[in-house]
Amino acid sequence: MTPAGIANLSIVYTVICIGINEVSGRLNGTSTGYLTASYSLYGNFVSLPCVTSVQALVLLAVALRAQDKVGQAWQVRGQAIRIAHSIGLHKQVHGQSVSWTSSPLAISIVFQSRLWLSCCTLERLMQLESGRPSQLSDKDAETPPTDLPPATGPDYFTAWLALSRIMGEIADRFYSRRPT
Repeated sequence: MTPAGIANLSIVYTVICIGINEVSGRLNGTSTGYLTASYSLYGNFVSLPCVTSVQALVLLAVALRAQDKVGQAWQVRGQAIRIAHSIGLHKQVHGQSVSWTSSPLAISIVFQSRLWLSCCTLERLMQLESGRPSQLSDKDAETPPTDLPPATGPDYFTAWLALSRIMGEIADRFYSRRPT
């Protein structure tokens, strides 16, 4: 199986885990089994990194947080950011501007930009929750207006990015500065 295929399998397990918890309204053993299956593929993401591995790790971090495994979620999210950075996803956000068509290149750039920015927003959320310093700078989470396609409906992604900037500022104010 290819690295992307293994990551896709993990993504399916993780989405099923999250879905089971959402439908039942609570944690249950079936969802934990799917989470365990997804987490057992973790070594493949680290040893054979690709864009799909980053996506699987981001979803896995969300699922772990939903099951109150915050320490593991923090570690998985950190690995997702390191892999995303090493394969150059951060350059997609700042490097290219495309005309928004349905071409495969444009779709790929949008996906990779949003994946990197999702890593950044999770970083800000966990920074605010834990008080640990962020491993990303403010420049890493900047979004040039040309890098997001025009919204046809409510643009939740842009709102989520704006909220993450606010969370980062709050965390900086609470945890990074000494009280006067």
